[in-house]
Amino acid sequence: MSQHMEALAKANYIRLAHAEIKREIRDGTISAIDVLLGEPYVCGSMDLMELIQSQSRWGPKRVRTLLSTVPIREDKKLRTLTPRQRDAVVQRLQQNGVKEL
Repeated sequence: MSQHMEALAKANYIRLAHAEIKREIRDGTISAIDVLLGEPYVCGSMDLMELIQSQSRWGPKRVRTLLSTVPIREDKKLRTLTPRQRDAVVQRLQQNGVKEL
């Protein structure tokens, strides 16, 4: 397989994994906190805002408000979060009623 085709296959795999994780969060199978604390390999390239917004009743305004208290940019990738930032986001989510499953 050529490098180009391998890269396309990997990108498609990651897109599908992101969609599956967001679907599971929306359905209540897992929580955003679980993903933040576990951070599977495929989630590293996901935006923090995209992850939090996949929860029900979490729109862009609510996510921006939460992230402004930390403060973290909304386009921050999960793999680039420091442990302190990750803990701060988890703590803010717990304060807003999000539970670990």
